Amino acid sequence: MVMNHNTLKTSLNVLQSCNYNNNLPNLAADNESLWELIHQHQEWIYSRITTFSQWELLSAAQATTIYLLLRVKQGRNSAAFPNGDIALLFTLGAIFRHFHKTTLLDSRPRQDFRQWVFFESFTRIACIYFTLSAVVSTNFGLPCDDPKDWNFGSMLVPATKASWVAANASEWMSALPPEKELTWRDLVSTASLDGSPVETWKESSDELGMVVMMTMTLISQQPQYLIPSPSM
Repeated sequence: MVMNHNTLKTSLNVLQSCNYNNNLPNLAADNESLWELIHQHQEWIYSRITTFSQWELLSAAQATTIYLLLRVKQGRNSAAFPNGDIALLFTLGAIFRHFHKTTLLDSRPRQDFRQWVFFESFTRIACIYFTLSAVVSTNFGLPCDDPKDWNFGSMLVPATKASWVAANASEWMSALPPEKELTWRDLVSTASLDGSPVETWKESSDELGMVVMMTMTLISQQPQYLIPSPSM
């Protein structure tokens, strides 16, 4: 398989090569040929993380996340990629560690549309990671002690649908919500009343926002509620 630094495009080519491009929601995740290609691509990504530009790093994170979701769909590792879950999680963790080391962004930019899209894209990948860590019966946590690491409680919620689907900087600027950044922990706060920032966000969130909201609702309803501890 020919690799290139547009790793998201390569991951789509992997699926296409196994004739899954026309019916992705119903693909058979247990195809060994598919997992052989995923294994090759995962190793290629991991070996080149430090050489990627910031946008190539984002593409690598997106591709790895697609493979993780396929692994969850399958429910077990393939014989063609026997340690696939660990390898994919470790690769995604390495991508985020490099992201934290090489970017100065620690919050959503409010003046630069392109940088906002970059940061929000990484935020949404992290939201998928933390959703899996909460819902799937597996500890996906990768131990990290760097204060810059994102963790479950302080993870930002996805941006509003209007800002995420904005086609240009002008639309984005008009759709930007107020300055306050909400976290996952805020979603289960007793202050989440009508007219609060949380309620305003709920009304304007997209599908991923609803998934995050349902995840936190499920977690908060568990006996002896405690926010999980994974970080990345």
